[in-house]
Amino acid sequence: MNRAHWVGILSVVWVVTLAASGCGDGSGEPAPQDAGQDMAQDTTPDMGPQGEQACSNGVDDDEDGLVDCADMDCRQADGCGPIIFGVDELSQGTIGTTPGGSLHSVDALCNSKANEIPGLRGGGWVAVFGNEVETTKERVGEVEGPVYNTANEVVVGADGNLFDPEASLEATILDRDQQAFSSGTYMWTGSNADGTLPQGDAADTTCSGWTVSDSGSEGVAGDASSVDNWLAGPSRACNEMLGLYCLSR
Repeated sequence: MNRAHWVGILSVVWVVTLAASGCGDGSGEPAPQDAGQDMAQDTTPDMGPQGEQACSNGVDDDEDGLVDCADMDCRQADGCGPIIFGVDELSQGTIGTTPGGSLHSVDALCNSKANEIPGLRGGGWVAVFGNEVETTKERVGEVEGPVYNTANEVVVGADGNLFDPEASLEATILDRDQQAFSSGTYMWTGSNADGTLPQGDAADTTCSGWTVSDSGSEGVAGDASSVDNWLAGPSRACNEMLGLYCLSR
């Protein structure tokens, strides 16, 4: 078989290969631009590098269960801010105060609960909670908006403050699984709506500095289903099992 025959055979093989792959029309020329449009169309959502959470596309890019500003990976991103969640039925009035009135053990409880959820890991958490030694606002500091719940809903707007006693929350605080709390769910706070300590005897406001769990003493609690009384609701008996609000730093 001479050289011309080999060239002819190879040319036929090349054309057949192009046609079978969809990259040509059998003539040896590339397919028209619109022939493979459906195959070439990019339907991938706008996201960050693979495995990283983008912070404004409404997608759980890193597949940790949380989206955009509700994900701790976005804590410092433009337009994002602190995240707040609640955990119910944690403790009676003896909620972990250490000797001397420190509430660091309560913060440790918030960190432990946050670390059980992949999207909430990677940051420090503080309990929205106070006593006679440190008020809630002294412990937490000024918290300016925006503040988000775990469903990426704005709880406090960009011009708001978490401890503004005249303002309602824009959305309710949710649990770690992005679920709303039912009516009658309360969180220990020991706080007025502005983050200060309630007036009155400690036995009636903070379960005697969060050291007693008897039915004759009371502590101020927030209504977790409310946007108005979320921080300073009615006092509850210290033998009740209530929860905590946790805020990312």
